[in-house]
Amino acid sequence: MTNNIRDRLIERLTPLMASADGVIILERVARAAGATRWFYCRSMAEVEELLPSFRWGSRVGFFFDNRIRRQPFSEEVGEQITDIATVTGEVLLGREGPAEPELEMDFLSPDELPERLAGLRVDEVVYYGAFPAMDEDGVSAVSYTPPDDDGIVRPQPV
Repeated sequence: MTNNIRDRLIERLTPLMASADGVIILERVARAAGATRWFYCRSMAEVEELLPSFRWGSRVGFFFDNRIRRQPFSEEVGEQITDIATVTGEVLLGREGPAEPELEMDFLSPDELPERLAGLRVDEVVYYGAFPAMDEDGVSAVSYTPPDDDGIVRPQPV
């Protein structure tokens, strides 16, 4: 990522990060048949460390609001997850992975959900919600496309 693009992105993300407990990051990987990578960062330093790992041409979203919730698992959270799956036909459900800050996220249908919920421990931190739109409102979300090695933004099919 060229320094100018990186600096402008950091300039946009820093105030949002300062007013949030953390950020959920979604990379819709370019030319990867719908593959996604998910991350949770607690600080701007973690975000800056992660930036070079995003693949050029991908679409990357930074979400500072509650569209993907991060909460300890409980019976009430399980009910919320089930409600989302019932209403939308699928739910995003994940947990922290061994390669922190990367998350292990799955899209589950209502039929797949009971087995997955049964495998969660009470108070285990889970991430859940409907798949977020890659909108950019500048208040609670920012999205961008990483440039290639020449500093040119070449969006690719995701």
